Formats: sequence, structure tokens, C-alpha cells
Amino acid sequence: MIYAIDSESIRAYRNLVMVYANDLWREKDPEKRVTLVTYLSDAVTTLARMEIEEAKKIKER
Repeated sequence: MIYAIDSESIRAYRNLVMVYANDLWREKDPEKRVTLVTYLSDAVTTLARMEIEEAKKIKER
């Protein structure tokens, strides 16, 4: 059974993107929304790079 996931794993970044996106939808304060968008864009960029690397690994098999 998995109790914790590696904070640098693809699964962790998928979860982080989902959390930031949901928080962004609920946030009403424009300044907080800007901060959330910044965090979300960073997490999405990292996730995209990880997904590319994962796709390359699968393609090489």
C-alpha cells in the first residue's frame, strides 16, 4: 500500500496541477488568483516536461 508519493514524481505533479486549478476556480481575490496562476503555470510546465520524458521511455521500448 502506498502511503505517500514522491514529491518530484509525475503523479505528484498531476495532483498539484489539479489542486491549483481547482483553487483557481474558487478564488475570488484577483491578487491571489495571480499567485495561483503563477504556481499553476510552473507546475504545468514541469508536468509537461515529465510527460514528454515518460512518453519517450514508452516509445523506446
